Amino acid sequence: MLNSLANDKVWAIAEDKFHNFWISSEGYIDCYNPAKKEFKHFKSNSNGSSGILVNKAICIYPDNKGNVWFGTTGGGLSEFDYTTNRFTHFTELDGLANNTVSPSVKVTRKIFLKELKKRDLCN
Repeated sequence: MLNSLANDKVWAIAEDKFHNFWISSEGYIDCYNPAKKEFKHFKSNSNGSSGILVNKAICIYPDNKGNVWFGTTGGGLSEFDYTTNRFTHFTELDGLANNTVSPSVKVTRKIFLKELKKRDLCN
């Protein structure tokens, strides 16, 4: 499993500014570095910063700072921060109107934090 996808049921794929490919699959977020030909796996979990909160990220949006955002079905929005190698989660408890974030939403941290309390980012 170290040098391949963690799961072959893929939901979304995106390339970040470092030319890594982020793949959302059932239960995992995988990051593929084509220069090194290596995969890094982040298992979904319900209470930590080492992965998204739920098993399914339906959209991936790399921002211009190099961080990667994941919209999930039921786990809100998660941001992967390259500097800390950790995920930060934003849910209904943080002001999202819904914990399902659709693929039509493009988000940057600045816009997200500004708009979080004002509107539902899921539409």
